[in-house]
Amino acid sequence: MKQQITFLFFFISISLFSQEINQLGLTDNPVLTLEEAQYLMQHMSEEQRQGIDLTNKKVLFVTGSSGGRLISKSTYFKNITMNNETDNIRGSWIFELTEKEKINSGGYDIFIAHWSKTIVNSNRKRHIKTAAKTEQMSLLDK
Repeated sequence: MKQQITFLFFFISISLFSQEINQLGLTDNPVLTLEEAQYLMQHMSEEQRQGIDLTNKKVLFVTGSSGGRLISKSTYFKNITMNNETDNIRGSWIFELTEKEKINSGGYDIFIAHWSKTIVNSNRKRHIKTAAKTEQMSLLDK
């Protein structure tokens, strides 16, 4: 009987977990939802987060060995689930933008680098310029 109860709780916990991860990255809106922010804060180490609160943050996601490629929020969360990084997110680091970078980027607060060995400053500057252009284009669409 104890074994059956254990299996029951195991399957319930799996279904609850899958519902949680399936609710992340549903849109490519760069502002993290409350669920996305909580998930990242729970599944990233303090060292990775650098003490940054992720609630309502506008985020750029980058990947590549030197952080040279921008990716969408939905792609980031898809990569996490595909690489089975659902317990502890490995290879992701959060970097806070300076006030000047925030202004130049169109209001982005942070960027999350995923599986990047180093973050090259020229890539960082290029991403900020790209974010600003993207932000301007989305304002024109409204």
